[in-house]
Amino acid sequence: MTDRGSRHTCETLLSEFGWNEDWRDMHLAHKKPGLKGVYDKATYLPQRQKMVQWYADYLSALREGMTTQQRTNFAAKVSGK
Repeated sequence: MTDRGSRHTCETLLSEFGWNEDWRDMHLAHKKPGLKGVYDKATYLPQRQKMVQWYADYLSALREGMTTQQRTNFAAKVSGK
């Protein structure tokens, strides 16, 4: 997998599970467009730390053979952000 491929995987999974778009964009170092990029300097660090830990745990579960129940639990963790 290439660097860009891992970024696509990360963005896709985080998006599919409903993680906040601003947090995802900040994590992937996407620039904010227009005036938002000029005035909004939020980093969302605590939220991003939780999101990235969730992602790491998700990838570990995939590697170990994720069950349907585990997938449900991961979805519940996002909805209970």
